[in-house]
Amino acid sequence: MRITLRAILAVALFGWSAAAAADDIYVPGDAATVAGGLALAGSGDRVYVGESEFVENVTVPAGVHLYGSGPEVSILDGGDVGTVIDVGGDGVVISGFSIRNAGGAYPAFGVSIYGADATVCGNLIYWNFRGVWVEGESDTYVRWNVSADNEDDGLDGVDATATFTANTVVSNGNAAIDDGDIGIYLYTVEARTVSMNVVAHNNEYGIWCDGLTDSEYNDVYNHVNNFTSCGADPTDFSLDPLFVEWSDDNDPRNDDFHLQDASPCKDHIPGPPYDFDGSDLDLGAFGGQGYPEGPRPAWQVDAEVDTTAVVAGDPAAIVLAIAPAIAVCDHGVDQIEIALPGFLSGLDVTGVELSDAPASYTVGTAEPLVVTLAAVLGESAPIEISLEGEIPADASGSETIGVRAGMEFLGKWIDGAAGDGDFSGPIDTLTLTIEASADTDTDTDADTDADTDSDTDADSDADSDTDTDADSDSDADSDSDGGGESASSCGCAAPGGGPRPGALLGLLLDAAA
Repeated sequence: MRITLRAILAVALFGWSAAAAADDIYVPGDAATVAGGLALAGSGDRVYVGESEFVENVTVPAGVHLYGSGPEVSILDGGDVGTVIDVGGDGVVISGFSIRNAGGAYPAFGVSIYGADATVCGNLIYWNFRGVWVEGESDTYVRWNVSADNEDDGLDGVDATATFTANTVVSNGNAAIDDGDIGIYLYTVEARTVSMNVVAHNNEYGIWCDGLTDSEYNDVYNHVNNFTSCGADPTDFSLDPLFVEWSDDNDPRNDDFHLQDASPCKDHIPGPPYDFDGSDLDLGAFGGQGYPEGPRPAWQVDAEVDTTAVVAGDPAAIVLAIAPAIAVCDHGVDQIEIALPGFLSGLDVTGVELSDAPASYTVGTAEPLVVTLAAVLGESAPIEISLEGEIPADASGSETIGVRAGMEFLGKWIDGAAGDGDFSGPIDTLTLTIEASADTDTDTDADTDADTDSDTDADSDADSDTDTDADSDSDADSDSDGGGESASSCGCAAPGGGPRPGALLGLLLDAAA
């Protein structure tokens, strides 16, 4: 008899969508320079840049996502000539770089955005005339960046509708020149909020705005004027942010802008949502969905199968669902690692579906199994992996499947955690013990024996479930997905969709002769 374990597909934070076809372009690899990689890219494509310093001035075409391997290792240097990165149209993402050495005075910016919708996130921006310049009507988001030691302003919005949130803006301006250096400058930036930023030690002004922008939850500290032309919100404050390491030496590479445990900006806003480590929200570049450890494949990864059993000595088919939650600045997922211990070790990968369509893949020969997709999954979408094989005749007890999702080019992994579809509370692993029934079925799909299961997947027998997961109803199954615990019996994510770092998917299967 073959029992198929069907997964519940769900994701916290982000809804599913069909994965759009996109080309993945690698520098070096497909091109020797960043400009060369961008020349190969069209709207919807992703350009991944490796560990190197590139002395270039580039324009990112509309709809292209440009990802570096981390500010410490992927460096775009303007060579003191003009703007480093120009945004060439809507839908651009720029993440994971050091962006430095835009040359000359105005207009020489680290990143320049004129009338385009773009997202700039997870970068270290320094030694430019101004860090990021946004001008004109646009749906632009500047978040989770460190902008430090630029000649004039750290971040600027002019006649714009941009959002500046969760950035760390420090030590901008030239102390030798009294020219109105500002941490965050907002001029006629309407109907948006500047929030959750840490703005400290800039030469003259902290946040300058003309009264059209709301401010909240900012720490603005140690300026001639912390707020100019706009008043502080009651949630704003002025306290030393207590960086792990900072000195006014004009070189942010020597600084560590993470927060000390005693920082007033740490765990400042009660969740949900939560920081990457599951704690309350920090202010600044490393809080919320920011990048305290550099670029990552995904924000979190949930995976699950329904609770059921395998039978010793019989073939088994397991469908494992992987649910990566991929934020716009995440690099994406192209590898799934599956650890199959004990009596599950004889299972092999027999198919992969992406958004319910067959996907191309390869499987490594080493343990644990690594499934590599033919293309990077750049947005949240369900991955189903089919596993089939024989269960040993002497199998007994329970085993736990381990799952990780990664990005091969980036060389990073996110540990998977078990989910049951409701995401209503924290859990580390799914720990249900399932008792196998006597095998009297003759078909492979519909159980008609007395098998302790009265769920809605074509079982018509009486049910007297005796599993050990604290279920006390007729079979602990009130859902309609084919068996398993009810959605209300186990919460499988931190409140608000926070992650559980280091957790594994727990698929605990009892094998009975």
